[in-house]
Amino acid sequence: MDIPLGVPPIPNPLLSFEPGNVLAQVINTLLLWGGAVALVFIIIGGFRFIISMGNPEGVEKARHTVMYAILGLIIIFVAYIIVAYILDDFLGVKPSYQIS
Repeated sequence: MDIPLGVPPIPNPLLSFEPGNVLAQVINTLLLWGGAVALVFIIIGGFRFIISMGNPEGVEKARHTVMYAILGLIIIFVAYIIVAYILDDFLGVKPSYQIS
């Protein structure tokens, strides 16, 4: 079958299938969603802080929400570093975004 001039061939994704790359993509997606959820909780904590209007109990809940969301971001960042190291050293898969 001849390919018309100027039309690039469509690559077959099954020929370049590697389980390590799929695993890396799944892990990167999960870490990205986890970071997005943590940022949403930081916004929710700020909103709770504004709504509390100085009520000590409400301020404390808002502070805990923001604190735990930031702690979650730190855990996600450390998890990304560990996963990138494991994927690179053991599976030879480079993560899609590099920290340098």
